[in-house]
Amino acid sequence: MVDVKVCTEQAAWDAHIREHGGHPLQLWGWGTLKERGAWRAARLQVVDGEKVIGAAQVLRRSLPFPFRSFLYVPRGPVCAPEDRGRVLKALRDYLKKNYSGKAVNIMIEPDWEGSMPAGSEEWKPARNKLLLGDTLVLDLTQDEETLLAAMHQKRRQDIRKFGNKGFELREVTDHAGIARCLEIYKEIADRAGFELHDDAYYYAIFDDLGEGSPVYELVDADGETVGFQFLLVTPRVAFALYGGVNAKGRKLRANGGFEWECMKLMKSQGVEQFDLNGLLNDRISDFKRYFAKHENHFVGSYALPLSVANPLWEVALPQAKKVMSKSRGLLAKVKAKIQGA
Repeated sequence: MVDVKVCTEQAAWDAHIREHGGHPLQLWGWGTLKERGAWRAARLQVVDGEKVIGAAQVLRRSLPFPFRSFLYVPRGPVCAPEDRGRVLKALRDYLKKNYSGKAVNIMIEPDWEGSMPAGSEEWKPARNKLLLGDTLVLDLTQDEETLLAAMHQKRRQDIRKFGNKGFELREVTDHAGIARCLEIYKEIADRAGFELHDDAYYYAIFDDLGEGSPVYELVDADGETVGFQFLLVTPRVAFALYGGVNAKGRKLRANGGFEWECMKLMKSQGVEQFDLNGLLNDRISDFKRYFAKHENHFVGSYALPLSVANPLWEVALPQAKKVMSKSRGLLAKVKAKIQGA
């Protein structure tokens, strides 16, 4: 009989995620990180008798009336392809029983390619999304020559030149290293015009995920940190969470070579894939596309309505995002004027 139970043991949860090809956003530590803010996490296991056939870390965020709350499963559920249909059915039944009227809906964003499984018809394409369904995933089980051959010629040139400039890749081991990375991230954010979390959020990623979130800094021949990369990692996939290079790193054309060094390091540790974390139609995505000739397309964002307020939520959320975006833009302009005064 297929049933759903709540897992309360971190070691057992993480072991299952790692051993069954799960994404690092399903690691216990990611839920712990989100619980530092407005979210709460529940780890649900779908069992068939004594065997765990599926797992879903469900994040819950409180909302004003009439929505009450929103449930979210980032890059999950985790299950074998042949079990996806019955895992989604079991989760549907459990969530309807325990959250109907208490949450507006639950949204899942699994890293499954192809289509949704048979029997999942009640899960509908979501009008809103948090993670991009289009991305670029490199197969690190291939040899380096094969990976390089699939790259754009300019990317290979950057990688060759990178190797002659005396760069060193170092793993960050303390908060002082995170601080150096944040100096670069703030420079990037100011240049590109986007908002960052508070510093404490990035320290918390480092603390809460431990070995699941290695951080690397790129040091140039002068001993200066010119780039950084936050990764989230399980044996199946390394997920490029945050990263970039500063003005000096850009002048040295270090970005492509730095990313490649991170990929090679993950490959040497036995990680199977490297996910560059989303593709749009922008310059950052163009940079990513130079690493391969293909793109990956996940099934996308799907939602299961749990409240009669769900249609209103689908309209209200985009409007709320627009208001927040305008507010952040105004705040950035005020900040710039203050700093320039």
